[in-house]
Amino acid sequence: MRSGLTSDVGTMSVATEDRQSRPATSERVRRVLVSYRSSSRGRAALSYAVDLAHDLGVPLTVVSVVPEEPTDVGCARCRQSAVIWNREMRSLAAEELREAAGLVRPGATVDYVAAVGRPAEALGRAAERSDADLIVLPWEPGGRIRRLFSRTVAEGLRESGRWRVIVARAAPGRNGAPVEVSP
Repeated sequence: MRSGLTSDVGTMSVATEDRQSRPATSERVRRVLVSYRSSSRGRAALSYAVDLAHDLGVPLTVVSVVPEEPTDVGCARCRQSAVIWNREMRSLAAEELREAAGLVRPGATVDYVAAVGRPAEALGRAAERSDADLIVLPWEPGGRIRRLFSRTVAEGLRESGRWRVIVARAAPGRNGAPVEVSP
């Protein structure tokens, strides 16, 4: 499922005024990473990231993140259940990545990565390993009360200061431009 890597580097230079525009920056982008889930929001983020990577002439990394249960705590039955759960989650990640591969335009330079753990941490590790410097996330619904008790994945990634983070808010062709949540 892995295609070849290239060393092309692009520069972003367009404004963010409408849905079809891309984020403006003078910084060079080496690789775009997108968090993919098998949902309409995940497909919107993937579509945006594919177009962005194509426009910039840089490779793309598609990541499916799944949770992982500890296998070293609890009774023997609990540990065995955690092993089975983790295996199923990895299988789900592989299935999501196969789906994503079917949605990516032919000829794109793409790596597919299954990551396990908490989303912000897993995406951060994947971004470091792939040398990505721009991360595209699907929009996550959430109210004010949820935000009081937990931070979003975008906030977790942004706080590290290592990556630019863009949240793809709407599916292509709908109103709602992507929002950049990092400086």
